[in-house]
Amino acid sequence: SKRRSKTDLAYNEEMFEKLRALRKQTADDENVPPFVIFGDKTLYQMAYYFPSTPEAFLNLFGVGERKLESLGETFLKCIAEHVSEHGLEERVVPV
Repeated sequence: SKRRSKTDLAYNEEMFEKLRALRKQTADDENVPPFVIFGDKTLYQMAYYFPSTPEAFLNLFGVGERKLESLGETFLKCIAEHVSEHGLEERVVPV
């Protein structure tokens, strides 16, 4: 699909859509544009690696201590729910 060309990761599209909705909701709550929360590249990585720990989350592109602190818990919870629902495996984020 055309959408695939934005990233070379074979990310989980359903997970990506859930994360995108969460990002939109978070952005609306904070009155900022979605890209201020996380860029697409970061969501693609979440939807491919399925990080389950703060440490893994911190290794994603565009995630620093501040975003881990403010957003990590919410996004990790969303990922964990999807992973357990679909029996997915976490992948190691290369550092």
